[in-house]
Amino acid sequence: DGASAALMYYEQSHDPRVAGLALLNPWVRSPLSLARTKVKRYYGQRLLQGSFWAKLLRGQVSWSAVRGLAGDVRTASRLSSTFVPNGAFQQQMAAGWLAFSGPILLLLSELDATAHEFTEYTTCDPAWQLALQRRQPTRVVLPGADHTCSTPGAKTAVEAAMRSWLAGMPQRAALQRGRERA
Repeated sequence: DGASAALMYYEQSHDPRVAGLALLNPWVRSPLSLARTKVKRYYGQRLLQGSFWAKLLRGQVSWSAVRGLAGDVRTASRLSSTFVPNGAFQQQMAAGWLAFSGPILLLLSELDATAHEFTEYTTCDPAWQLALQRRQPTRVVLPGADHTCSTPGAKTAVEAAMRSWLAGMPQRAALQRGRERA
């Protein structure tokens, strides 16, 4: 995933040629983030649907699905520290985010599980909480967009967000240089 690779690259290189980071749906997959996202976004919605309960009462929900739900609930209830060893790629990404002093554009697709997972992961991981607190990005949620922004409306939204963000980059860079001198 390009967003994840860009952060890990910067964490390792501190490449001075990188003027800004535009990150679309960063990938932070872990057992915890996947389970929490499934419980919140999929199972939560599914349990509210009448069609699910009708299938359950007719015996059309497999036991493997029920076991999967139970396993995801167990996993989702555990602490994040049990799932992310020090040095894991998610921690390298957070370190890259913190090390980068330029502007960051964070694009999150509304209908993308990877984007939901990023949001879930970063709200429970201490390294990411610190990174987002110290280095707040320009955050744009792309309404109706899937992972690759494959619809014309999503593509237009990405382009508009990028144009707007790029138009403000010289001003942001000047402000950042002023803060670094102070």
